[in-house]
Amino acid sequence: MGNQGNVDNSGDNNSPEEGETFEVTLTAGEGYKIVADDVSYNADKNHWTASVEKDSTFTFSIELGAFYTGTPTVTMDGVSLSASEDGKYSVTVTKDCEVAIKDIKKATSKIASTGTGAIDSAYMIREPIDLVYIAEQVNAGKGNYARAYYILENDIDCKGEEISVIGTEEYPFSGCFTCLTDSATSEMTRHTISNFKINATDKNYVGLFGCVQVD
Repeated sequence: MGNQGNVDNSGDNNSPEEGETFEVTLTAGEGYKIVADDVSYNADKNHWTASVEKDSTFTFSIELGAFYTGTPTVTMDGVSLSASEDGKYSVTVTKDCEVAIKDIKKATSKIASTGTGAIDSAYMIREPIDLVYIAEQVNAGKGNYARAYYILENDIDCKGEEISVIGTEEYPFSGCFTCLTDSATSEMTRHTISNFKINATDKNYVGLFGCVQVD
């Protein structure tokens, strides 16, 4: 169980009556959202808020965007909070308080370090950001990416994010995109790429792969 952040207002002569609620404010930032009961986002103030009864426990988790990474540093009124094993934070609320969240950053694809793109040294696809990187390289005609071998190593959930089509009329994709194969049985371990959006109304070829060339 994670550490609880406790705020004591026993020295306040104007302590609120039992049953009153306090406001928990959680900082908003790029690349994540707050998941909790009865929490709402205030666009004008750019933060998340929740109304919590006095002495109640407020529990929340932090969901990273598909293209972001990092272990969040979380504090409440300057006191460090730790997540439980299931990634949830719990705080006992005794007054209005502010939760700050830091150290979430944009992910960087490591695909270039996983292989050379050759048939015996395929690029390994592991994260949503890898799909973004492949599209950028292929669609710009860079390196051997359009003709390379790729292996989808695990399921990828893009969490509703938009990705670019891989392969254009100028730089079509002509590589090999597959899954891991069991060397003993020659059977593929199949994986999926899910929950992505493509906005390409100006293109003739639309899909995860756009223009594909067969050599």
